[in-house]
Amino acid sequence: MATNLDCYEDDLQFILLLNRCGLAGTQQEKITADGFTSMRILVDHYNFDPNNGFANYVRDLNATLGNASNAERRVYYSPILIVKLSGIVRYFIISVYSFHKLPDISQEVNADVIALQAQLYSEVKRLKYNPDKSKEDNDAMPEKKLPSLLRQSNWVIFLSHLPSRRSVHSLAYLVNEE
Repeated sequence: MATNLDCYEDDLQFILLLNRCGLAGTQQEKITADGFTSMRILVDHYNFDPNNGFANYVRDLNATLGNASNAERRVYYSPILIVKLSGIVRYFIISVYSFHKLPDISQEVNADVIALQAQLYSEVKRLKYNPDKSKEDNDAMPEKKLPSLLRQSNWVIFLSHLPSRRSVHSLAYLVNEE
């Protein structure tokens, strides 16, 4: 019986996962032809940006090959497939790099898990804070006013008072309550 690590690095298990996500032969071939032959390679390549990296790659494939003049080279990934694939890639990146757990591709990642990860990916994209939006659009992220410190011009005196100021009420000496 193969271990989770063997399945994670196995080409056939990766192809079977792409099948479970709903990719057709030409769609699978394009991803593997670009060098993504196992989940390990895909996760290692896109670990820097679990929310956008892989989705941007697939969208670029659509822009490049969706309208190719040669019918044999034409490949298109629907928005549903992009969300499913991006959700699974994000799931593996978070599992491996955040939780240090390796999901079993062959048994653990079934149609229900794929659907759940696609839904979670969509929610993350919908709720993601965007600093380029206007302040009204980002009302979910209120601005925090940080208190300014008093007597910070002389750090030696300021730091000497820190050990003696342990209660919340004595912080008034250190924090300017404007």
